[in-house]
Amino acid sequence: MKACFTTNRYCLSKILITSLLLILCVQLRAQIPGGVGTTIYTPMGQAVFAVVNPEDDYYRDYVNTDNANKITANNWWVQVESGATTKSQCHGWAWSQYNGGPAVEINGDVRKYFINDAVEEIAPLTQDTWEEGVMIVFGANMSVPVHTAITTSEYGIVRSKWWYGAVYRHTLEGHPWANAVWQRGWYRVNMNGNKRVCAYGSTSNYSTTSSIPGATYAWKLSGAAVGGNSSSVAVQHNFSPNTVKSLSVEIYCPLSGTTIKSFRRICFGENSGYVPGGSYYIMGSTDNMSLCPNTSYTLYVNPPCSASGYTYTVPPGFTINSASDFSMSFNTGSGGSGSIEVRANVWCSVNANTCCVPAPGTNVAIAYAYVDTSNPYCGWSMTVSPNPAADYIDIETGSAEGHDAARHEGGDEWYRLTVYNSQQVPVFTTKSNDRKVTINTHPLQNGIYIAEIIRGKERISKRFAVNH
Repeated sequence: MKACFTTNRYCLSKILITSLLLILCVQLRAQIPGGVGTTIYTPMGQAVFAVVNPEDDYYRDYVNTDNANKITANNWWVQVESGATTKSQCHGWAWSQYNGGPAVEINGDVRKYFINDAVEEIAPLTQDTWEEGVMIVFGANMSVPVHTAITTSEYGIVRSKWWYGAVYRHTLEGHPWANAVWQRGWYRVNMNGNKRVCAYGSTSNYSTTSSIPGATYAWKLSGAAVGGNSSSVAVQHNFSPNTVKSLSVEIYCPLSGTTIKSFRRICFGENSGYVPGGSYYIMGSTDNMSLCPNTSYTLYVNPPCSASGYTYTVPPGFTINSASDFSMSFNTGSGGSGSIEVRANVWCSVNANTCCVPAPGTNVAIAYAYVDTSNPYCGWSMTVSPNPAADYIDIETGSAEGHDAARHEGGDEWYRLTVYNSQQVPVFTTKSNDRKVTINTHPLQNGIYIAEIIRGKERISKRFAVNH
């Protein structure tokens, strides 16, 4: 910092202008020596007087040091997002530079951005309504704006440039303009549409301002492009229940040369005949989806809450061997693909973490399982006999290609055989490469069992009964 003496007119000017910084962004003229007036435009084409400032180390360092002292003195939580510069201040950064416009200083004319332009005034945000990209203007009233901040996606956290200092990420209350006597104006680019979409498979429509001359639009759902160049977009609910996505639109405004943004958090839930929270497991499938033709499997259901009266639907060509409240045995027949649907009578309490109220009641869906018999590892077959078994059970393996494990002893045809009881508890296991394994069933209680063979990525199973 250069030394200043009272006889130095330049230094006297700096001292005077430094004192004026306390007015906090309200000045209607340039503060930095050498600043040049210019005209920029709002998204709707209103002319705005702005100042193009040179980089000035003195003012930048002075303000940055003053900011640091205030942060320490007040114990504010802040994170630096970009370094200090005198080329813009709070309003210029928020309304121009943030949207891709020039780095300038904007003072009194900043009102034009939120009066009869592309944004609308909204009610103050709360934790339930908090969204990204809302402009917050601070001032004694909105005719005398002293600061502008922009909300982030995190509740209570905003971004703003502090005078000619850095751009900070900070709390809504933790900054020099969080004065109780000052008002706050909340402004956002309009976006219409639901924040909760509850019907799976349904389409929800969203729209934003279409009055900006020559505007182009780019919509994204959590970063993935959706829709086209239109002021509206349709979003389909094909997500798991209680999935939160962020819908955004970027609007290029040719009159200002800036791209303004709007955001909407959408929770995709479910309340139309499906109660989430349950799970299923298909014994014999490696991934609960890949099956083999002409093979029997057992599906086990873990309901989301108290349930009864289970019903099952299988794809065309499949057959149901037997069914109970928590499991269903089926055969894939000649093969195919489709959905297994499990329905039941359920009465679940509302989970506070769900965005849509569940739909408890009679015969509502609690699990969906899409299955396909195009499994490339369907090379083996398995037979169990006698069935039912009294003293022993023979489990034989074969291959559709006409070879079997016995012809490849010491090769790649080793497999693991496991027998489960009706509670899915293993009662017998072995590793073998023999074509036939004989199991003594005397230690087993009467009941239903499942023999499962795993060879590499292939998994096959068969049901059998023990009846002494």
